[in-house]
Amino acid sequence: MNQVYNKISLIIPTYNCFHKLEKHLEHLKPILKYFGQILAVDSYSEDGTYELLKEKLEQCNAKIYQRGRGLYASWNDAISKASCEYCYISTVGDLPDLEKLSEFFGLAISSKADISISPPNVIKENIPGLWFNDWPIHKIIRQFNISDSIVLEKELFNELNTYCALNDCFASLSGSLASNLSQTQILQDNPFPTTFEGTGDVIWCARISLKYKVLIHPHPVSTFILHEKSYNSLSIDQANNFVHEIIKTLKLNHDEITMYTILAKKVLKNKELMRKYKFFRLFMPIRYINKYNSRKLFKQVKEIIDRQKLELAVKLLNAKKIDII
Repeated sequence: MNQVYNKISLIIPTYNCFHKLEKHLEHLKPILKYFGQILAVDSYSEDGTYELLKEKLEQCNAKIYQRGRGLYASWNDAISKASCEYCYISTVGDLPDLEKLSEFFGLAISSKADISISPPNVIKENIPGLWFNDWPIHKIIRQFNISDSIVLEKELFNELNTYCALNDCFASLSGSLASNLSQTQILQDNPFPTTFEGTGDVIWCARISLKYKVLIHPHPVSTFILHEKSYNSLSIDQANNFVHEIIKTLKLNHDEITMYTILAKKVLKNKELMRKYKFFRLFMPIRYINKYNSRKLFKQVKEIIDRQKLELAVKLLNAKKIDII
């Protein structure tokens, strides 16, 4: 275990999460001493979170500090201070299965993948009207029957991200960072964008998809708590910038650009659909577009997606499989 964990910097970002933090740190306690580095970055919490971090983590030689608010800005700041080969971001409340997490870390490092992704086990808080549709990482694993861990070369990873864009408009394969492991240098060279609210990791995933080799591990290693702040609404300007960024970074072809742009506009302009779901209205799978808009559009998009799916299925069958050691 030491040989794996001492290669990893653990990053714990916090903001006013005192009521969840103690349970989170207690859960991680059996593995804290093995990490090569621990960084706890707090965004000037006002509920005792920072004091609790110092009480619980100073004995682990953790670097505990505060900086201004901003989810991705905090991540980027802590990542810039990471000194180990890999980074694991543990968001408070998202609890890993420690045994499965250790296996995942070992697998990710032995595969020499640049970024390793696993599907989070999503748990919804009991909030009326909170809506959840599977993320692309769940859908890809299910649709293509991925049962073994596989390594995707950068071209195939980009194709999968394109497929996800045409299925879900404003989503990507990145899932939850609490279920992923990444090489530190890659995170430092490619900081998370801070101008897209809670979708910065989606843009980040698109930006790196033609650069790096990715491991897809089809088994959950951590939870993700879905709550009312999990999905932040984008302004129209931000959404338009998002669309242009996806088109540019994924290098969509003419047909894909046409379909993606139409789908995105339909999602953004459908006020009735936007009001129906309380917290976030951009992750809309194509079946909702079909329900509220033209069948002709749906047919065109479906033809493109079906063609891509057949091509991806063949490539994924030939992807390199990785065994747990």
